[in-house]
Amino acid sequence: MGLFGPAWDTSNPRKRDKAIASVNRIGDDAELLEIATNAQLVEVAVAAVNRISDPAVLANVFREGNRNIVDDSGKPDRRNGPTRVRKAAAQRLGDDGLAALAREGGGLSSGEALVE
Repeated sequence: MGLFGPAWDTSNPRKRDKAIASVNRIGDDAELLEIATNAQLVEVAVAAVNRISDPAVLANVFREGNRNIVDDSGKPDRRNGPTRVRKAAAQRLGDDGLAALAREGGGLSSGEALVE
């Protein structure tokens, strides 16, 4: 934890590597979910997604997304950042996990493209 909060909770791109390193030391899926859905830097959120082991938590990240992502200038990135976080969760879930989400109506819209 930094002076005022956790190292991952930054919008400063110069602190990106330190933030990712702090995420890479976390093994608790609940904490990783918090980071994946609330981090301001997309790389930090994706690093958290990549460490989540529970498919149910990944499904939650896919459903929730992350609306806090900012670009390198600090402006909200409402399009690319959230999409990258959801795609990372979709890739981790794989075809079977996404099919299960679709069957239960877990956040997939008709014809939605998930993984490029």
